[in-house]
Amino acid sequence: MGKLMKLLMENWRGYLNEADTYPFKLRQLSFEELETFIKLVRILSGGAVEQAFMLAEQFGLEKELIEIVFAGEPGLNWRYATMLEKYAKDEELKEEATEMRDYLVQQQHTKDSVVFAIENMKDPKLMEKIWDTGTALKEAGSWGRPNPERALRGIIENPNASEDLLKKILRQVNEWLLIGDEWRIVTTLAWDLSSELLKHPSIPKKPYRDVFHSPGYSDRGEKFIIDDEWAEWAGISK
Repeated sequence: MGKLMKLLMENWRGYLNEADTYPFKLRQLSFEELETFIKLVRILSGGAVEQAFMLAEQFGLEKELIEIVFAGEPGLNWRYATMLEKYAKDEELKEEATEMRDYLVQQQHTKDSVVFAIENMKDPKLMEKIWDTGTALKEAGSWGRPNPERALRGIIENPNASEDLLKKILRQVNEWLLIGDEWRIVTTLAWDLSSELLKHPSIPKKPYRDVFHSPGYSDRGEKFIIDDEWAEWAGISK
């Protein structure tokens, strides 16, 4: 085992206790399911996002794939790697299980990481599933780890996001701003909406005004006030 791999494995073992705090309720996968899951992750990280999810639905692994895209790294890779650790102790499965485990541990450190998958998505309905996963965690009161920010921002910035989805996102972010919690993540999403909606190709008729009125980056979330015309566009009652 090389120095880099040894360091990654040490970091991985350090994350195991922390991973138990993740809000996702992961079921224990069989070895055959884990084999399929790793193949899906490879397809996903290779850029064939829609194909990966089509296959995941057929194999009953769509929920797991959505969660790993949303969680990104160090997220669920650590948990699935932990599942493989058990099989790595079986002499018959050791070699294959160890290879799959090492792939997951290393995968997050490459340009092919699943966190970039959302940038390659073309299906707005699939993006909405990812967004709804984040919303469900938010409503459950636990964003925490894993940090959802990259996945959610990736959807906002994706030119293939539909106008209806963008309206839904603006309504939800505005609601979260009014509540005032998860301030850093929510205000970051608000700033992204402010810049991306004005140039988004899926909005043919848009108000050419600032989406939110806010004095500056340092302000609390409740000081973000949505523009009247953008509120009307998104179907927000003021």
